Amino acid sequence: MRLIGVAFLDTRSPRGFLDRYDPFTPPPYIEALKGAGGHGRVMGGHGVLFPNYASAVRIEDIRYINSLSPAPLHEFKNRYLETEDVYYHSLWFTGSRSRGVGAIEESIIRNLKYYSFLGVKYIILPSEIDFNQTAELIYPDWDERPFFPLSYSDKSVSIYLNEYATPRAFVVDKVSYAASYKEAQEAISSGEFDVSKEVVLEKRLPMNIDWAGQGAGNAEIVEYGANRAVINASAEEDGVLVLTDTFYPGWKAYVDGEPTEIYRVNGLVRGVFLRGGDHTVEFRYFPASFLAGLAISGVSISLMGLCFIFGKGRGTQEISERLTKPAKSTTNRGL
Repeated sequence: MRLIGVAFLDTRSPRGFLDRYDPFTPPPYIEALKGAGGHGRVMGGHGVLFPNYASAVRIEDIRYINSLSPAPLHEFKNRYLETEDVYYHSLWFTGSRSRGVGAIEESIIRNLKYYSFLGVKYIILPSEIDFNQTAELIYPDWDERPFFPLSYSDKSVSIYLNEYATPRAFVVDKVSYAASYKEAQEAISSGEFDVSKEVVLEKRLPMNIDWAGQGAGNAEIVEYGANRAVINASAEEDGVLVLTDTFYPGWKAYVDGEPTEIYRVNGLVRGVFLRGGDHTVEFRYFPASFLAGLAISGVSISLMGLCFIFGKGRGTQEISERLTKPAKSTTNRGL
């Protein structure tokens, strides 16, 4: 009778019973970010967007939650990406709410050069916060104060567009050198250093070239995933293709199918040397530890198989011998 009653009510209702709401439905601003296309990174503030949620919905946050991250990334973050107190210092990667009002906005605006270098294109804040007003408070007398157009807005969230962000992949033709990643990170802090047009490397390029900065090129990411990225690049002259993903052992690079060396750029990200012309560059994550693990697993499985085969044969032989061996006499001879 209950089912009959439910069916009757459902037919009498103009729209029927409402479907159960999916708790994993992305909010509208996530759909807006996805619709924007490209590979621009995002940065959320005041608990609007957390990195672990961003990765779940395939939004590329500048932060990520991982107990193990490279030292150069921590050093770069400590030096250029935050202006917080000690309380917030260790929580930057988690996207945790900051203690100070306007702290996230101030960090981004004061360190805009470095956020832009890492491709942070969208800043996501609660709708009641005016990002441009914060910029005005920080630089009240600066005529060239940065301005951030409003890309999206609803009753709870505002998304600001960082038009100063460099592409995630780009080509430069001006190179200088440093002895370590720390020196390289320090070198880019010069006010005259343009992170979109020049780089600092720790290893010499294979050829002695006069880097006069007379030509550059362009690059487009055509495929991007956790373990592989493919970029179509065009260099007017010899130059360096930069991919602003963290430099890390285990990554391999190929230019037009040929293996090439990956250089650490500006003490943090990846780059490869390009000859003038059009190229297809592939980055692939395939660490030696993975090969070692495969080899050890293969040997272990083989040994287990041999033990099973020989052990099984031996056990069968013992059972056969027991069955064919005459039983001992148990006749009672008396006392």
